[in-house]
Amino acid sequence: MIRIDGLRAFVDRLEQLDLPAVKSHGLEAAASRLHDAVTELLSGAPGDASDLPALRTSELRASIAHTVSGDEAVIFSTSDVAVAQEMGTVRTRPRPFFAPIAAQHTEAVMRATATALREAAHGDSL
Repeated sequence: MIRIDGLRAFVDRLEQLDLPAVKSHGLEAAASRLHDAVTELLSGAPGDASDLPALRTSELRASIAHTVSGDEAVIFSTSDVAVAQEMGTVRTRPRPFFAPIAAQHTEAVMRATATALREAAHGDSL
């Protein structure tokens, strides 16, 4: 029989984890990062070379929020302007900002969730 020191203690710790709380902690960290990335992206000055919505007022940037519930994290805007920018209108072409940020940060979201699980498994507090 091969004995691995510490493995039993590690398995016991894993069995005691509150996995929903760990997952929620990881999702909150990831959603917060995405929220920050979207608001930073929406800080471009009018007239720059970007194809993104410009900061004419702080309304659009200030409308960005996020929630975490169960297995889901949602980053959203409370502004109608966001829909027009993301999807376009009859008169304007789409200038998406949520979809590109989500695509760019997929790895970071997975890392944040994995980090929360790893920290909890090692006994670090949430």
